Amino acid sequence: MLAHVPACGVRTRSLGGALLLLVLPTCQAVWTRSLGGDAGKPRFNVAIERWNATHFLSVRNVQRPRYTRGAACRDAAVVVAMIGQWQLGAERTRINPRDPLRKCLDRRNFRLNGPEDARILKLHSTTSMIIYAEHAGNNRRQFFRFLHGYQTLSPEKELTSSNLNAVEKNWVPFLDQNQKPHVWRWLEDEDGYGVAHLVDLRSGVLGEAMRQRSFLRGFVLSAPGPKAKICGGTPAVALNTTHRVGFGHVTRNRRYYTVFAYVFEAQSPFLMVAASREFRFRGLGSESSVDFDVATRPDIEDMIQFPVGLVADGDSLIVSWGRDRNRETRASSLRLAELGLARLPRLE
Repeated sequence: MLAHVPACGVRTRSLGGALLLLVLPTCQAVWTRSLGGDAGKPRFNVAIERWNATHFLSVRNVQRPRYTRGAACRDAAVVVAMIGQWQLGAERTRINPRDPLRKCLDRRNFRLNGPEDARILKLHSTTSMIIYAEHAGNNRRQFFRFLHGYQTLSPEKELTSSNLNAVEKNWVPFLDQNQKPHVWRWLEDEDGYGVAHLVDLRSGVLGEAMRQRSFLRGFVLSAPGPKAKICGGTPAVALNTTHRVGFGHVTRNRRYYTVFAYVFEAQSPFLMVAASREFRFRGLGSESSVDFDVATRPDIEDMIQFPVGLVADGDSLIVSWGRDRNRETRASSLRLAELGLARLPRLE
């Protein structure tokens, strides 16, 4: 049982002979704040991690256009700053492009040069791991650095394995029950499997793949179809000592992103145990809500909602997410009980 979920009501139903546990969305309201943005600077998404009782650490993308022969390029960097009173503070340090003169390719996923889509995961009280996508030659790879305090960065390390593809993105970092670092490389790969790896923080080498059949598609998608992809989003954080929770996103045709939550066991092989249906966040302040009606076409500002940061805050979770094609970041506080988690089938 998911006793750690603050259930306001529990109901069971049968689906194909399997008994599902539903935690009904009847608890406190969602509360959403804006962390700002700039319509002239796309890809603003801000990932957050708890620093102390009053402040968060944040990492965010900054970009500037650059024009080269053959392709328009965007140069990117990752900026580290503090958040206090829900206001972004001054830049403390930044991660710049590995190769500032790299020529961008006129091809999807390769028009940007430099680090992007950074996530931050606290390893110890004053040390965090920043994981981000960057180019290694003409391939996109995942890299990480340690952030000591709030402004000292270690040298980069590339996350390596023998079977990476040309475009590696949206990995999910998390700590297991013994505080060892892992990543979900895939929540659902092309063959329908979730794939997790242990990370060697000294070398960046990924451990042997831990694969499990993914049941997320059948539970998360409100409108199933071959064009819908189940992707990572935030780091996964501790729900309690035995389970981890994360927020991912569903992408359709790269123009339409929705959000979902999932829970998995904190001990290898990290079995997925529950997931929500896909949804969108709506509104600000006391008018905030979670909307499961994803079939209705939203306003253009909410066609893409991209979760990047996650912090456990008592009984609640704070999710930071990009909207308006990531020109603005918002942070929403909510309880899992508001998301109608359904128990996933157990693997035999």
